[in-house]
Amino acid sequence: MTAYGDLLSLQWQPYQVDHFLRIDVWVCLSMVFYAWAVQRNLRKIVSLSNHLFSFRELARSKDADGSKNGSRRFWNFSFLALSVITVSWLVYAFWTYAGWELPFGGEHRHDAHTGCNYLLYVCAVFSILFYVFKGLVLLLVSHIFDETRCGLFLWRMGISYDFLFSVFSFPFLMIFFYSGGWVQEAAFWLSAVMFGIFFIIKILKAVIVGRFYSRFSYLHIFAYFCALEILLSLSLWRVIFGL
Repeated sequence: MTAYGDLLSLQWQPYQVDHFLRIDVWVCLSMVFYAWAVQRNLRKIVSLSNHLFSFRELARSKDADGSKNGSRRFWNFSFLALSVITVSWLVYAFWTYAGWELPFGGEHRHDAHTGCNYLLYVCAVFSILFYVFKGLVLLLVSHIFDETRCGLFLWRMGISYDFLFSVFSFPFLMIFFYSGGWVQEAAFWLSAVMFGIFFIIKILKAVIVGRFYSRFSYLHIFAYFCALEILLSLSLWRVIFGL
């Protein structure tokens, strides 16, 4: 067979972009930050875990954490940063598990696989924009309706329980990326179930405990919180992922 015939018989694979950093580098950096955040906020994690299903305790201690502005700013940053990282990995794991064809990438094809940095960057942008817009909407709406206490409570409560979800789910997400078979399947669904549990807890606490901070009814607070958590995330998903 001639060289020309050999050339015609080759099966060309879709072009994949070479990434500057391997996905393992981002995993390693995320693990280091996770270890630091958990070690630095261990006492806060224990406190949140003890009051996870307690509504009365949260209502009683609503002003207990407001004594030191410096520490408040710190845990807000560390909680928010780990929440953004975990949500990014969760969305990335969802795309990897679903195996959908990505609706972006320009002229080069980007498949949803565990080594696609481009997909991870898009997921990170989605997570960052979600928290940025959520904070801006909370600030704007609470200022318009003169409900700054309720807005601050919803923000701090949401960040706290997103952080607690990150503490419990992050190890399972890492197992998902470095395992296979039923172990990978179990790790993904455990993360998804934990996400659902924490989401329901956030809605219940926003409605029940948030009533102590607001003059509005339970129905108003429920609609307000669902609009922030559900409508905002669906809108961003539609804009960024095109689905």
